[in-house]
Amino acid sequence: MNFKVFLISFCFLIYFVIANKNLLVSIEFENEIEIPQGWKIKDFKPNPNLELKITLALKQNNIEYLNNLFWEVSNPESKNYGKYLTNEQVNNLIRPKIETRETILNWLFENSIEIFEETKAQDFINIKLTLEKAENLLNCKFYSFEHILSRKNLIRTLKYSVPFKIAKELDFIGGTIHFPKIKIASKSLRQQFNNHNNNNNHRSLINPTSSKVDPATIKQRYNISAQDIGISNSNTQAVHQFLEQYYSPKDLSKFFNQFGLPDNAVTRVVGPNDPSKPGTEASLDIEYIMATATDVSTWFFYTDGYDNGNQEPFLEWIISLTNMTDAPLVNSVSYGDEESSISDSYLDRCDTQFQLFGVQGRTLLFASGDSGVGCKKCSLFVPDWPSSSPYVTSVGGTELNVNNEIGVTFSGGGFSNHFARPSYQDSAVLNYLSTTNNLPDQSFYNNTGRAYPDLSAVATNYQIVVRGFTTLVDGTSCSTPTVAGIIALLNDIRLQRNQPSLGFLNPWLYQTVAKVPGALYDVTQGRNANGCCDGFPATVGWDPMTGLGTPNFAVLKGIV
Repeated sequence: MNFKVFLISFCFLIYFVIANKNLLVSIEFENEIEIPQGWKIKDFKPNPNLELKITLALKQNNIEYLNNLFWEVSNPESKNYGKYLTNEQVNNLIRPKIETRETILNWLFENSIEIFEETKAQDFINIKLTLEKAENLLNCKFYSFEHILSRKNLIRTLKYSVPFKIAKELDFIGGTIHFPKIKIASKSLRQQFNNHNNNNNHRSLINPTSSKVDPATIKQRYNISAQDIGISNSNTQAVHQFLEQYYSPKDLSKFFNQFGLPDNAVTRVVGPNDPSKPGTEASLDIEYIMATATDVSTWFFYTDGYDNGNQEPFLEWIISLTNMTDAPLVNSVSYGDEESSISDSYLDRCDTQFQLFGVQGRTLLFASGDSGVGCKKCSLFVPDWPSSSPYVTSVGGTELNVNNEIGVTFSGGGFSNHFARPSYQDSAVLNYLSTTNNLPDQSFYNNTGRAYPDLSAVATNYQIVVRGFTTLVDGTSCSTPTVAGIIALLNDIRLQRNQPSLGFLNPWLYQTVAKVPGALYDVTQGRNANGCCDGFPATVGWDPMTGLGTPNFAVLKGIV
C-alpha cells in the first residue's frame, strides 16, 4: 500500500469514527412504541413552554462485583450472609466512571443545561427543561396523552434518540416513553357496606363460602400470638404508594379501635399525603401492615408523578429509596406493570437498583398482580413486573375455605420472558414442571424464566376503613402488606438478638421450606386462569399460583 492510499484510508477511518460519534441512536427501542392500551393521543399539541422533568440513568460501575456480593450476603449458606454494606459503601461501589459523567455533563453544557440534580452515587441526573428544548435534545416529538378511564393526562414521546457517544454512557432516559398501568377499582372485587349492617353473614363476591377477614383472622390463621409484637427500636417497615393514593390518620385510628388494636400512629410520612382524600389501596396497605406487625415503627411513602411534566413515580421512588441512608427494613409495594411493555435496559437497570437495596439488608415485597396468568390473544401469558424480577419477593393470593386456604383465581403468577430462573428456585420449579399434570401448553410461557410468586397469603374479603366506612377489598394488595408485617416481626426477633435483618428473602425462603416441614402452609387447590388463557394449577410444593405457600409464623420464628 503506497502512502497516498494509506492517507486516504486513514482519513476515511477518522471520518467514520467522528460520524459515528454524532450518529443518532435509540437507547431503549429501535422503533416507535405502540400506544399502551387504555391511552389515547389528545388532539392538541402540548405547550412548548411546558416544563418537563427527565432523568438520565448513567451506566454504573462494578455491576458484576455487585451481583456477586448481592448473592453472598443474601444466601444463608454463605460465610458472608448478612454482612451488608452501608449506603455510602454502595454509592462508592457503583459510582459511574469519571469519563462517563464528564461525557454526559459536557453534552448538557453544550445544550445550555447547567442546572441539574444528581443522586449521591452520581448515577442518576435529573434535569428540568421546556418541552421544546427536550424535543431538540432528544430528537423527538412529545404528545399529550389521556387515560380513557381515569382521565389522567400525561406528556410522553413514542421514541427518542441521542448521539452515539451519549447513548453508550446511558441505560435509559426516564420521563420519555414509559406509561403507567393505572389501576381502576373493579366493582366485582370491591364492595362497600354500612357499619351498622356489618354482620357475619356477608360473603365474598369471589367465593360465597369465604368469610370476612380482619386482623384477628390473619393472626389466627398464621399463628401470630398477642405476644408477637415489635420490641426493637431499630426495626422499621413501610408501605409505598403512587397515583393519588393517600391515607387518613382518622381512618387508621378508627380501624384500630374497631378491631381492638393499639391506636398507633404512622412514625414517618415521606412525600405528600392528603388525608382528606384517602384511597382504598393506601388505606388497606397501612392498616394491615400495622395490624399484622403491631408496634413496629411504620413509614408511609408517597411518590407523586405522571401528571403532565412530572416524572414517572416508580422511577422517582426507586431512586429516592436507594438514596436513603435509613430506608425501612421491610417494604410492601402493590405496584405492577406488564413486563413486555418495558424496555430491557429499563428492566435491567431497575433490577440493579433492587440489588443495591438488598445488599443494604432491605426487603422488597411486591404484589404478584390480580390478573392470574395474564392473557394476550388467547395464545400467550403476560408476566407482571416487578414480580417477575429475581431480586424481589413476589406475593400471591389465596382465599379462606372453612379452615383451609385455596388459591384465588386472580392470583398473579407465571414465568418471566426476560429474566432467567435464579438458582435459588431451581429445585422447586423443576419439580413442579416435571411432576404436575394438566399444565398449560408450553407455547404460552417461558418455562426457563424466573417463576413467581414466591409465597402467598389470604387476599379476599379484607375489612378496611376508608373515608369513615368499613369496606371489603380483594387482591394481592391485601396479601402483600400482610406478609410484609410477618417479615417485620421476624426481623424484630433477629434484631433483639443483635442479628442482621433478613434482607433479600428468597434464598432463605426456599432453603427454609426445603429443610423445615410446616414452615409454610402448602396450598394445593386452585387455578389462576384469565379468560381464554388456561392458568397454572396449584399443587403440592411450589406452584405459579401460590408460590411455596402461606407463612406459619409459629414455626418461622423458631428458626429465624
